[in-house]
Amino acid sequence: MVRVGLAVGGAVLVLLGGAALTWASVPGAAESTVTPVDGISGVELNGGSGDVEIRYVPGARGEVREEVRRSWWGGGGSGPAHRVEGGELRLDAECGWNCEVRYWVTLPAPVPVSGELGSGDLDVDGMTSVDARVGSGGVELRRVAGPVVVKASSGEVTLKDIGGDVDVESSSGGIDADDLRGARFRADVSSGSVSARLAAPQDVDIHTGSGGIDLSVPSGGYRVESDTGSGGEEIGVAQDPNAPRQLRLSTGSGSIEVKPL
Repeated sequence: MVRVGLAVGGAVLVLLGGAALTWASVPGAAESTVTPVDGISGVELNGGSGDVEIRYVPGARGEVREEVRRSWWGGGGSGPAHRVEGGELRLDAECGWNCEVRYWVTLPAPVPVSGELGSGDLDVDGMTSVDARVGSGGVELRRVAGPVVVKASSGEVTLKDIGGDVDVESSSGGIDADDLRGARFRADVSSGSVSARLAAPQDVDIHTGSGGIDLSVPSGGYRVESDTGSGGEEIGVAQDPNAPRQLRLSTGSGSIEVKPL
């Protein structure tokens, strides 16, 4: 069953399951749909412009809430921009000229999330893994059981409670990571700082072109390789050349600080 609300003018009223949502100053029409989905084995992002939120809620009904904004001056097609193919939920945020799609996805079981978002924020909570590229917009990932791979052009990347290996690249925007439990953490930032707190000993490789590194790790010995082109260094953990755990840290411009949890 699909429930639709249509809005016109500057103040927009969308009725969804008895609840009223108000959008102010929308230059055109907004349409909202909620579609039940079952048996989803993965979520794929298919580009375009719009915010995407995907969350795992135990016992909940699987559903996709889609909101499409279209300008009065044209752009955008009709009907839902998402579809299910072979158990995979495909979210297409490309709806035409002067058009934007936003998604809120609720799933009763964790699944992998992958794909590309051209412009918009990506928020994922409780999935099994994430492999995503975001052109312009923030990325926030929480409670991901497996590996995380993120490539972001512009925007902050926030990670919390990640069970697998992490590999993050950001052209412009910092990285804030907490409760990382995988075997490896790699971060490469052209412009922005990296702040990370590791819940388990890991192999760490962090590089920033411009921005500091603030790293908290479990106590114990580490092989440490650090280099900063311009900035101070403060290594507050035991350095052991024979330790199995290694920290490789470098900045072009910015300080490096390592401390035990």
